[in-house]
Amino acid sequence: MLDGFFKVNKAEVSAMCLTEYDEEAAKRVFREDGYLDGVEDGKAAGMQQKAVEAAQSLYANGVSVELIAKSLQMTVEQVENIVKDTIQKEA
Repeated sequence: MLDGFFKVNKAEVSAMCLTEYDEEAAKRVFREDGYLDGVEDGKAAGMQQKAVEAAQSLYANGVSVELIAKSLQMTVEQVENIVKDTIQKEA
């Protein structure tokens, strides 16, 4: 199957194989197409959501705000905001 493709597109395939890969150029194209930023944004959002869920769970189990902040490398203010938002959503 690919054998036929390679025979038909021999010049293009050869040129692609001989072209040096430029990681920065590839990343630039990915960003322009919106792919790379979306992946990075998605990972960051996922990590943030996981930290929020961990803080909520720890607080629900009686762990102090200060210990949660230290454990999750957050500020006390960030944890207090998470707790406050959680309480408001439950009310």
